[in-house]
Amino acid sequence: MTSVISRSIYEPDTGVIELVSGEQNFVPSVPRGLFISTKDWEQESFLRMLINHSEISVSKYFGKLPAYEYEELVDWVNLKHNVRSIMALENDQTLIIENGKVFEIKTTNKTSPKVIVINSNKAEFSDLSNLKEFSYQAYNTMQKQSYMDIGMQDIIEDNYLAFNNLANKNYYGDFDGKIMVTSGFGYTGAAQALAMNMNHGVTIIIDI
Repeated sequence: MTSVISRSIYEPDTGVIELVSGEQNFVPSVPRGLFISTKDWEQESFLRMLINHSEISVSKYFGKLPAYEYEELVDWVNLKHNVRSIMALENDQTLIIENGKVFEIKTTNKTSPKVIVINSNKAEFSDLSNLKEFSYQAYNTMQKQSYMDIGMQDIIEDNYLAFNNLANKNYYGDFDGKIMVTSGFGYTGAAQALAMNMNHGVTIIIDI
């Protein structure tokens, strides 16, 4: 499935094809617009999330590392393999990713999940008693391996839903005409303003 509209107008050259077909290592631009590089839109959505996750502009290193140093941290072999796999994924297949790496591609059906991401270390049966006694602590690598660690973007949905629930409970559904005063323009703090804007409110953020 591809767009019937001109690619040159609606989809700039993002470099995805060059990444998987060449030897050069670089993070391509996130694909946008109506042209897709995969078999269908469900696969395309995961591809765009994967590439977005890898961009330095949404990483914790943005502004702290030059691009060439950031690129030394990228697992290029797995990034390219993951991109190739999702681009080739058929509508009746499911891609299984374990700890950031392609584990298997299985033939399923068109209504099955296109991608299943597993984030865990192997636990033996003897470990289960410990898991019952202590609360499970997720590893810091969980978001990295599932491509959900995307800078301030990963908290926007939670903030939006929290504000939306508050608006529905106390302010007739949105924050139209309301101003929220908060503080902190940190790693994820800027998401508050966007989440409030999505609920039709205005935010004043104080930062030192």
